Amino acid sequence: GFEDALGREGVQVIGKYDIGDSVELAYTTTLQVLEENPDLKGIFATNQISAEGVNKALLESGKYDTVAFFAIDSSNALNEGMEKGAVKGVAVQMPFNMGYMGIKAAVDLAKGNAVAKEIDTGFAFVTKENMRQEEIQKLIYPFV
Repeated sequence: GFEDALGREGVQVIGKYDIGDSVELAYTTTLQVLEENPDLKGIFATNQISAEGVNKALLESGKYDTVAFFAIDSSNALNEGMEKGAVKGVAVQMPFNMGYMGIKAAVDLAKGNAVAKEIDTGFAFVTKENMRQEEIQKLIYPFV
């Protein structure tokens, strides 16, 4: 669905890269992709681990001014990258909603009630411009 939506907008996907669970592999892969594609316009990382590697590569290479980088999930490294301008935005999950709605669905099932196959727990899109708002702070710094 993601690639289909990009295609409808005329965005060409040059590749998908599996970095497993390694920030270092995401970092080195991103450096290689940047070198092989000097006109690259954007990168999307689908999880925190890959995003941290991309963030590191963009900061080190200085290409964050020309490559738009978006990701899923948040971390201190990504929040710092957002402040520096390397990360343009992240979609952050709503952990309270996930827990509450998950337990509610389990209780409903246990009582024999019907439960939707898909439950939208929501998300927030965080940017440098809104990352200081109180509600966003609670999502990107949940243990503070």
